[in-house]
Amino acid sequence: MPTITILDNGLILFQFHRDESQDWALENDPWHLGGKPILLRKWFPGIVSKTFVFESLPIWIHLARIPLELWTNKGLAVVVSAMGRPIHLDEATRDRKRCSYARVCVKVDGDALLPLLVTIRMRGQDFVVHVSYEWKSRKCLGCGSFRHSEGGCGSVKHDSFPS
Repeated sequence: MPTITILDNGLILFQFHRDESQDWALENDPWHLGGKPILLRKWFPGIVSKTFVFESLPIWIHLARIPLELWTNKGLAVVVSAMGRPIHLDEATRDRKRCSYARVCVKVDGDALLPLLVTIRMRGQDFVVHVSYEWKSRKCLGCGSFRHSEGGCGSVKHDSFPS
């Protein structure tokens, strides 16, 4: 069991006592807790929490009103390609035990738009798939990216106060 230390900025330090445990945790991502992604990064000397930049996030999405023809790995991958790259399906989706919606873990790029509707054209007809997100990262108000906060955005000009 790792030693867990709470840091600033919502960061948690996991100190593994065995290299094998650390390697297993890093290799078997993505990890989620309460529907929120846990993003792991290996420690190195000189690492500073303010410099953490993640190019993408794994998030769980729900897809509703999917044409039955698209209830395949390939078909669902086509739908989620509007948001990112599919990582895996939950068990009920994979086994087609719940067809009211599909639950897919998707790797979403930092600058990706997260649509609420995706239109799929099949056989000359448009099908509108409804998308909801179990969790969304806060985005920078300056540029829309979740790679940094507004304070770290190069496209936002901050007013300085006279001394």
